[in-house]
Amino acid sequence: MPTARTGTSGKSRKGCNHTITPPAWVVVDWTELLPPDDAPANDDTERDLILWHVLRKLDDWAALNDLRTDPRLGDREPREYRRAAAPAPVVEDLLRDLSSLNAHTDRESVVTAALGVSVWAESVGKTLLALRFAEAAAACDPFDPAPANLAGRLARTIGMAHRADLWYSRGIGLARARRWSACYVRAHIGYGALHKEIGRTARALELFSRGSWRAQKTGIKWLAGEVTHDMLLLAISERAFTEAEKYAARALGIYPKHHDRMPALVHDIGLLCARQSAFTLAYPLLARVVGLVPKPHEKLIVWSTLAYSAAGAEELEAYNEARAAVLEMVERFPGAGPVTMVNLAFAAHIRRDWSGAADFARRALDLAGSNSIHSEAVRYARKLLLDVDRRAPASPSGLLARGGGAAEPQALRPLYEMCLRLITRWHGRTWRERRHQAEAGAFGAA
Repeated sequence: MPTARTGTSGKSRKGCNHTITPPAWVVVDWTELLPPDDAPANDDTERDLILWHVLRKLDDWAALNDLRTDPRLGDREPREYRRAAAPAPVVEDLLRDLSSLNAHTDRESVVTAALGVSVWAESVGKTLLALRFAEAAAACDPFDPAPANLAGRLARTIGMAHRADLWYSRGIGLARARRWSACYVRAHIGYGALHKEIGRTARALELFSRGSWRAQKTGIKWLAGEVTHDMLLLAISERAFTEAEKYAARALGIYPKHHDRMPALVHDIGLLCARQSAFTLAYPLLARVVGLVPKPHEKLIVWSTLAYSAAGAEELEAYNEARAAVLEMVERFPGAGPVTMVNLAFAAHIRRDWSGAADFARRALDLAGSNSIHSEAVRYARKLLLDVDRRAPASPSGLLARGGGAAEPQALRPLYEMCLRLITRWHGRTWRERRHQAEAGAFGAA
């Protein structure tokens, strides 16, 4: 394997250090991507072997075609980076292109194909493979901030907080150097989400605020909506429910009505309702969203929130179905395990299933381990165990807004009605946008 490529650091105009060239190529055991020895041979096994081989070729290509200076510094930001893109690439076509890779293949084609495989891998639940291809793309074009942002998000999804920190820092520095606003804002959204997950609330708020300011200044309205959406999640985490309702209303007003993240926003507003015990509002929203989320690890989280709200709404059949779906999927996506187990523990607690609540809370703690990225789930799990030990019935008391009482469902009804109206009509991006993004090899989400 080629030696690691090291990075250098540069300073922004404000004097803050940011990595603007890549951190060392991640040292991995390439065999981790191979199927287990006892796995039955099938078409997927053959494709996994091809993917493993392609990754090694990408590593060699990046070393052979290493860039020393940024050839696009000062170029205008590509149009696709200003969109919330999520293409559905045909992986066989991409693999055919990458399998014939040679030293003279042009860089743009290599990066586009590697990113396409990354997007495909995430869509089928191969998140680690998706991360490796995103990192390969970032190594093949070490001055492009977009692959760095994608690698940061995937590392965060898996639970690699330190690795995500490196990639997001690099994305911010590269985007600043090129003055590519969409990538700059995306990096701030993802980096802020990372800090929220590890419990650094003040730093998360600072990053979100900076990203929001840049998005509004440059007129990228949908991206300003994404920042507001993440500030909603931060407010829910901090139990600042009045602020959360304001952010929710603002995000609903900013997002284009068919934005890719609209189902995620409706899910998070459903979570806001559930956190305030407005289960009769949360459950219908979550029931509508669960079929609209394509990525398996995200669908797992939606199933767990649906189980939580169904338990509170006394929808027993839906609760049992959602819980079964979570338990069937959770082993495949351990990165989402802690939060999903906490939601099942909340649901069991609501139903006064003391042993179930304790078991799920302990499982959340086991899955979280010492990983700082799961700090919020750990906090909730520990409190749940204390409530179960005291046989304290579920009530809003542990989840209240600061200084407030239980929220009346009527206070959330305007948000509920707006969400229901939007999600009923939602159909994703138009065919024109889908065609453009597929042709451009674009991708998005912080």
